[in-house]
Amino acid sequence: MNYSSYNFTLKLIHDPQIANTLGNYADIVMEITFNFEPSRDSNLGTEDFSGSKSHIKITSSKRKSYKNQIERYYLNHIGPGMPIIVLIQAIEDNYTISINEGDNIYYPSIFHHWAVNRVEITGLKNKVVFDNNSLKCESLTSNLAKFKLDNNTQKVEVQFNSKREVIIRGRTPNPFNKTIKVNFLHKALKWNDTCLIGNTVFQLNITNNLICVDSYTNGHWIKLKNNPTNRCFNHTELESGKRIKLILTFPSSYKLLYILETKEDVIEREIELDIPVTLTQYIQVDNLVKDEEAELIHIFRVDDEDDEVEDDEADEVEDDEADEVEDDEAELI
Repeated sequence: MNYSSYNFTLKLIHDPQIANTLGNYADIVMEITFNFEPSRDSNLGTEDFSGSKSHIKITSSKRKSYKNQIERYYLNHIGPGMPIIVLIQAIEDNYTISINEGDNIYYPSIFHHWAVNRVEITGLKNKVVFDNNSLKCESLTSNLAKFKLDNNTQKVEVQFNSKREVIIRGRTPNPFNKTIKVNFLHKALKWNDTCLIGNTVFQLNITNNLICVDSYTNGHWIKLKNNPTNRCFNHTELESGKRIKLILTFPSSYKLLYILETKEDVIEREIELDIPVTLTQYIQVDNLVKDEEAELIHIFRVDDEDDEVEDDEADEVEDDEADEVEDDEAELI
């Protein structure tokens, strides 16, 4: 009779590449290893997996690191032949893990929850099902809140090319003491410099008198590292609380043409990109105040330009009306 132990593993993975071998090239957001250590029952001659040696090990590790950042151990009470249902919920800076509807295991997260872009299960020969493919899983998750993107983030459904444009509208901060950031992201929902999650295809920063464009990958800004003088450009000073419109087009996968429009001025420049814009999966905007009348981020084909002209004319009318109201208020004062 074979009394050797066996394991199976569930991994939540952040893979920053389009395709690669895992190795040290992926972040392991969470790895749950179910270990079964049989002990022999001397009376019955059978294997017993419920002993204290059977355990569950949960770890997290960053890519290119040869050690775990977090490592926790728990008792494994699962017996042979039992079905296993694992429910993982992301709550603030933690995960709650329920196994066969038992008590929750609370596990800290060192990554953003949205970093998970792949799930891998190894060591199980039986059928494995996820979410809606299992009636039991579906019943356990039916009342849970579904993840939604915030109003400052939009998913890119179609790969960018020369026929695509992005329009970003809003008002500058009032007072204008924050940098407006427009992030084109790959394998990430937010720009971050702490966990090195994903890549920033480019970040366009707007201050009251400066525009800077750069790409971020592997822990550094590409232009800043290679040619620090070719990333920032001066422009006419922008006022606080005023409407701006940013038009982004892509003559090629490595070129960005931006047009920044205000009521008084138009600023235009073409930039060479270091990461192809075709890799963009999400657009995120920070510190631009959304107008109630318009979408913050609007992606469309160049063929839809006529509709955009109509929107612009409507914006001009609204701006004129707003100015008239401001003039009236000034006269009252």
